[in-house]
Amino acid sequence: KKRLKHYMAALIAQLSHDASKWMNNTTKQKPDNDNSHKTDSEIMSELMNNVKDEKLFGHLFNPQFHHASKLFNKLAHKMDISYPKQASLNPIDAADESNQNIMHDLRYSMRCAFLAYPPLMTAFKSQTMSLTFKTTKQALKTCLNISDNDIIIDNCSLWNKTHQPSFYLITDHNRKKIVLSIRGTTSIPDIMTDLNANPKSIIQSDNKYPFKNVQIEGGGFVHEGMLQSAEWIRDKVESKLIELCNKYKQYQIIITGHSMGAAVASLLGLMYKDDPIIHKQNRLKVFAFAPPCIVSKEYNDNSIGCNDYITSVILGLDIVTRLSLESVKRWNLRQQLIMNYNQDAIRRCLLESESEVKETEMNLDESSNGEFLRVLKELKSSKDEQELYALGRILWFVPNIVMNDDINFRKRALMNLDNFQHEIDEKKGSSSFVLADLWNSVGVRMDSNSSMSNVWREFYHDISRSYHDIKTDIRHKLDSTKRNKKYDGNNYTLIDATNIRSIFQDLIIDIECISVHEPQVYLWACNAKLREEEDPLCHEQDCF
Repeated sequence: KKRLKHYMAALIAQLSHDASKWMNNTTKQKPDNDNSHKTDSEIMSELMNNVKDEKLFGHLFNPQFHHASKLFNKLAHKMDISYPKQASLNPIDAADESNQNIMHDLRYSMRCAFLAYPPLMTAFKSQTMSLTFKTTKQALKTCLNISDNDIIIDNCSLWNKTHQPSFYLITDHNRKKIVLSIRGTTSIPDIMTDLNANPKSIIQSDNKYPFKNVQIEGGGFVHEGMLQSAEWIRDKVESKLIELCNKYKQYQIIITGHSMGAAVASLLGLMYKDDPIIHKQNRLKVFAFAPPCIVSKEYNDNSIGCNDYITSVILGLDIVTRLSLESVKRWNLRQQLIMNYNQDAIRRCLLESESEVKETEMNLDESSNGEFLRVLKELKSSKDEQELYALGRILWFVPNIVMNDDINFRKRALMNLDNFQHEIDEKKGSSSFVLADLWNSVGVRMDSNSSMSNVWREFYHDISRSYHDIKTDIRHKLDSTKRNKKYDGNNYTLIDATNIRSIFQDLIIDIECISVHEPQVYLWACNAKLREEEDPLCHEQDCF
């Protein structure tokens, strides 16, 4: 309890400090030599314009839009845009020796990525309060078994600014590795970096082209905030990194990060593609956990980074890995399409079996459910050429139920409809009564009347439901046994999703999609622990 009280006090103090600094920075002018970077006020203005164009503010108070959002979460499983069909998934053979080495690298890199977060936050989130440290340096020394001299740069304890993420650079002599770890979003400036999300067009002929050894005809698009952050870190560490490479030529370089840190790590890896020292001599590897969408399809069409030196790791339906400006636009269009379609037809469509869906698709007309599902699935945003994706090879932890051969069972389980048939058999009354009753059980009510009394009734219902979900989530978080078991790696199957990366443009928003993004969840899914002696990674075979 004392440690938790100390953590909460430190967190409140840090947030107050961040808010104060951010307010001061927003009033300052850009320096003369930094005309290319946007100020925080410019970023917010641009964001508000995008929100206004998509009419998102109005949708937040529209009960029909809330209905459509809940419906789409169910339909996403029905249309296989949450998880693709089992036949298109490529599971990784855990018994293969090369794959075992990959898992060892994942565990080690995830630990390093997690330790970039503030020490108190790391201890609390990992539910290892015995590892509560005051500084990142203390945490690194204890958890990675390194000395003070091995910590080359510790930029995690300093105040950061927009487009200047926190990071650390260490040498791990036990494993013969040089590690650059970049912190994910933890402060207001980090949030501003995330919000600077407009795709930036980069042209190869430009003198400021950041990827010297990357040949992309006509250029492409890159997440602007992440690119500027990667350029800033490169300027800070490149000379020291090359110095370490020349001093320890047999050591392998690892660049890693979680969330925002993952995106910056991936772009740094792209900047060092074919670098004679960092990439070729010291065999650079990049591990990006929960990476945001950062580059357009041109980079992936040319298989850049897919030769295993850049690896993106995604868990379940992690919202951040599917979040970009264009994916939000597509998601918004889908909700509008659902609102304008016959609601009874959608409800019956959800309850149809796979065989019934195929029969419907064989006889398509304007009112058929098959045509509606096809249009909903193939819907594109207005600027699909600016869709952004993760870089490199994609390893995806999917729930074991996704690999089930029974298509109907899989979809009903994912949609929480697995007990519907039993309820239908037991309930008596009209079909409309049964349908309405079952519809209420999945959290979507049939009444779509938008009168003020119904609007307030819907609002109160949603608030009550959210309050209950939050209480349940907090209770599970405080119960480390339940939470660890839920996200244990044994509950997931690791697949290679490199060739189906387009599925990560289909945005899905619910509580679970947000929960799985947390760094400790990725740590548990990789079956890793913070303390070295507790981690199955720590064996002689893991050393380079």
